[in-house]
Amino acid sequence: AKDPTIDQRGCVFVPHVLVIKKGQKVKILNPDGISHNYHWSSKENPSDNKTIAKFKKELMVPSEGGFEKPEFIRAVCDIHPWMVGYIAVMENGYATVTDAKGAFKIEGIPPGKYTVACWQETLAKEPVVQEITIEAGKPASLRFALAKK
Repeated sequence: AKDPTIDQRGCVFVPHVLVIKKGQKVKILNPDGISHNYHWSSKENPSDNKTIAKFKKELMVPSEGGFEKPEFIRAVCDIHPWMVGYIAVMENGYATVTDAKGAFKIEGIPPGKYTVACWQETLAKEPVVQEITIEAGKPASLRFALAKK
């Protein structure tokens, strides 16, 4: 998306996980009529802590540039500590979030050999990776099995 967006609607980050390409900024919305906070800690990109007052309806982050390095970034609202979300900064646009059943589809991938990573906040603290070969005109599938340790 041109302006990837996280909504702080009803004291919940929506979506819970936002996938962006490196170099993009993120628009943070606050329609709730109360103050929120967007505090993210990053290993590869600058960390920041921004308050979005109840009268301010949106904020672009980061302030300068974009998220330049691929990584999974955890964000919280310091005012409402149950609010937790993630920004997945990806090298390219071939990424998605699974549906409620864990299924996913990525279309338009050129033929070739790829490394696919799967991440889940409680079952895979670090991405689990598999190799896949995409052949022209043929569907391909992967199955990741994650188990709580």
